[in-house]
Formats: sequence, structure tokens, C-alpha cells
Amino acid sequence: MEGKIVIQGINLDLALGVLEEERKRKQRVLVDLELFFQFPEKDELERTVDYSKAAELVQKLSREKFVLIEALAGKAARLMLDSFPSLRAVKVRAHKPRAPLPLKFQDLYAECYLER
Repeated sequence: MEGKIVIQGINLDLALGVLEEERKRKQRVLVDLELFFQFPEKDELERTVDYSKAAELVQKLSREKFVLIEALAGKAARLMLDSFPSLRAVKVRAHKPRAPLPLKFQDLYAECYLER
């Protein structure tokens, strides 16, 4: 049976932005993961994707600097596929709720979908 695990709103504080002043101090970014794989027939952690480890790996990206939000989403997606051989595909959304836009908006995010 194919399914997915979803983790929404992994909080990262990282340097991100096209503008140099954006990258001078860390800002809040939220990352959502959708991890697609065959659900195991047995109730054993070894047979599934450890979502705790997935969230921890994404959290480690806060140590890096990014110019583009797309680069963050893409790196997180590749990291998931590289770290979990049982994944068939991954979708990552990287939200930048305080992007410097000259208008009011609810959310801004980049979405990346990768499959094996």
C-alpha cells in the first residue's frame, strides 16, 4: 500500500534572501515535507521512514546560507531522497512568510517535487 507521511511547519531560522541585508541576520522559514513510499506490512520502524530523523535532517539546513528559497526546497528534497532509500518521491514546501514584498500577502513558498 502506497502512502505518505506529512510534516508541516518545521521551523528554521536561517540566512536566506537575494538582498544582502536579508542574509545578514537569520529569519524564520517553515518547511513542509511530504514523504511518499510503500507502507510496511509489519508494524516495525525499520520498515518505514523515520520522520523524526527526516525533521532533524531538515533542521540541520539552518546552519547554511541560501540566496534562493527554491535552492532551500531543492536541497531539502534531495537530502530526503539521499537519506531514505525507501522513498519513492518527496514534496517540499519552503515558506518565507516575511519576504520583502511591497504589498501585504499571506504566504510565499517554493515547492519542489522529486521522484526516483
